[in-house]
This record gives sequence, C-alpha cells and structure tokens, in this order.
Amino acid sequence: MTREQRIHCAATFLMDLTASAGFFSFPLLLYSLGASVGTVGLVGGLRYGVYTATCLSAGKLSRRFQLGPRIATIGACVWAAAHLAIPSAGSVLSVAACGVIGSIGLAVYWPALQAWTGAERDHRSVVARLMAFNMTWGTALALSPYPSGRLFAWSHRAPFYVVAAGAVVAGLLVLFLRPARHVPAAAEAAEPPLHQTRDTDRFLAVGWLGNGLGYLLVSIHREIFPKQAASIGLGPEALGGLLFARQAAQVVAFYLAARWQGWRCRYWWMALGHALAAGSFAVLAFAQSIPAIASCYIVNGLVAGLVYFASMYYSVSDPAHKERRAGFHEATVGIGCFAGPLISGQVAEAAGMRTALWLLPAFAAVGVITAQCLLLARRPRRS
Repeated sequence: MTREQRIHCAATFLMDLTASAGFFSFPLLLYSLGASVGTVGLVGGLRYGVYTATCLSAGKLSRRFQLGPRIATIGACVWAAAHLAIPSAGSVLSVAACGVIGSIGLAVYWPALQAWTGAERDHRSVVARLMAFNMTWGTALALSPYPSGRLFAWSHRAPFYVVAAGAVVAGLLVLFLRPARHVPAAAEAAEPPLHQTRDTDRFLAVGWLGNGLGYLLVSIHREIFPKQAASIGLGPEALGGLLFARQAAQVVAFYLAARWQGWRCRYWWMALGHALAAGSFAVLAFAQSIPAIASCYIVNGLVAGLVYFASMYYSVSDPAHKERRAGFHEATVGIGCFAGPLISGQVAEAAGMRTALWLLPAFAAVGVITAQCLLLARRPRRS
C-alpha cells in the first residue's frame, strides 16, 4: 500500500468513525426533543434529498474544474460546522436545519474520495482499492455505534463535538492526496480501460437501483426503528450493539465481494439478497428479543455490503467518467435514505410501525422487477 493509499484510508476511517456518531445520535436527539416518528422521517427524507441533489452536482463540478479529492476538504469543513451548531440548537426545527446543512458537506466529501479509488487502469488494482476503501469505512461504522450509544446516554451533546473534530482532521488529511491524472473522454474512447466491458455499462443502472433499494432498507434501521426499539425496552446501548452487528456484517460482505468475483455482471444474487433483506423486516415487525432483531440487522448488512460494492465498482470502472458516476452512485444512497424514512415515517404515524415494516417487501419487489426490465431493455441484440 502506497503512502497516498494509507492517507486515503486514514481520512476515510476517521470521517466515518466520527460521522457514525452523528448518524446514530441525530434521530435520538430529535426524539428526545419531542419529535414524532413522522417528523423524524420527514427530516431524514429532507436531509437525504438535499444529499442526493448535492452528490449529483459535486461529481460534475469536481470533474469540470479538476479539483480532485481537494474538494472533499470543503465538504468536511461544512459537515463539521453544522455539527458544532447542533448542541446549541434547542428545537426540532433548528436541529433539522443543521442536519440539512451538514448533509451538503458530506455529499461533497464522499464522491471525491470514491472517484480517487478508480484511478487505476487494471481490474485487480481497482478491486484492491475498492476493498481497502469499503472495508475501511465499513470497519469505522462498525466500531462506532456502541460507543456512540454510551456517549449519547452520558451527554446528548458530546457525540456532535466528536463528529466535528473528526471531520476537521479528515479534511486536512485529504489535502495530502494528489489528484488522479485527468484523462479526457476522447482519449479514453481510443484506449478503454482494461476492466471496462459492455456488460459493465449494462449493469451500471442496475447497480445504482440496487444500491438505492439497499439503503432504503438501511435507513429504516437508522431513522425509524429506534422508536420501535424504545417501545420494547431497548436503550441507546442495545441499539448501538444492533447497529454494530449490521455494520460488521457489511464489512464481511465487502471482503467476500473482493475475493469472490461471481457477482460481476450477474443479477440473480442481488435479487435474492433484496428479497431476503426485505423479508427480514416482516420478522422485525414482530420480533421482541435481541437475537431475533440482530439476525434481521445482520441479513441487511450482508446484502447492503454486496450491493454497495457492486454499484461502486460499476461506477468507477471507467476513469473518463468516474467523478460523475461516483456522484450518481452516492446519490443513490441519498435517494434510498430519502425515500425510506419519508414514506415509512408517515405510514408508521398513520397506521402503526408494524404496517410500515410490512410494506418494505413491496418496495423490494418493485425494485427487483424494475431492475429486470432494465436488463432486458439493454440486452445486446443478436445481429
């Protein structure tokens, strides 16, 4: 591993290790201020709607002005400033406003770091970088939830100061990364990368759709289920342990995806995974014990990890378009996290939490059918 790769991994690890404390604590703070599950879902949807729009713009700007990873430093500073303001915000509206502003910063940060992983021109090097990047941030998210739960139980303000400090250091580390060599699109057309194939482009939209669906399910764990957990007597520490189990499963999935190449340009495993993940929410609607709930979290972590790895691989496989496509890849995370809390939160408030969880298999079915239609539409025609 080169010096720059170590810096890249350090910035990735530190950012997500501390950002996870914000992901964990933000909805809990809203609930503590008296927000309903519908309000929390609405705020979560708004945050990730802004995140999605910013991801789409940030990737294009980085490519146009050849900013490379340096643009991530700006995003880290915005993210840090927003979280420094949250502890002094005393109402649901002001906390929500800080969360929306922070989402802009995070949406600028991640596409830039993801695009950097696609600078290599051979398949093995790209997969190696993807494995290092994904396992780094996955491990960071796995380590953070339980300490975050203890920290939030001790002080509602402390996690947000930790987020801000970590973001500042991560943003400074990014300054030591050199931008990847700019490759004009015309040159790439004349000399395509070794790992670029027609099937890779064919599966690009399917990867994005699958990633959005996967994070729609993930967002329910973060934003909506904490309300259900409180109703069955689970505190912040127990919830942090469940999120640790989910994220640890996602790290295992990243490792498997890097070592087993059978997922490349095949859809059956993604459809099966989404079916299992969505079905686990039907179990979650009635689960009362920690082992039963943890098994649902683990299934979702495994599926989310495999789908995320595939989506990112398809997005950065062509260096001529990696900034723009990395922005789209990360935008699908935002779309899923926008739709999940927004729809499920409103349904839970109107018809109950169990009804909201029961609707998730329907979302998965629609996603799987849509993906299959996309594949059929882009199937190579026989001459």
